[in-house]
Amino acid sequence: MEKAQRTTNYPNLASENFAHGKKRYFIDVKKAANDSHFLLITLSEQYKEGEFHRQTVQLWEEDLGMFVFMIRRLRTARLR
Repeated sequence: MEKAQRTTNYPNLASENFAHGKKRYFIDVKKAANDSHFLLITLSEQYKEGEFHRQTVQLWEEDLGMFVFMIRRLRTARLR
């Protein structure tokens, strides 16, 4: 059921997921109609029995390098 909620019209090239408590994270690599690639990062969180809340971020291939750079900077700043 969770998988059906995450489907898009774009082909899935690769997928990974992990869970922590009532949260489940999905990271999908997709191919857009113009042949560019993007990440679809989805958080699915259970609030009540059978009730889920979903949040999604779409990150395009050309922005991935800067996104990773910013995450590394934040992680380094947090460790100081």
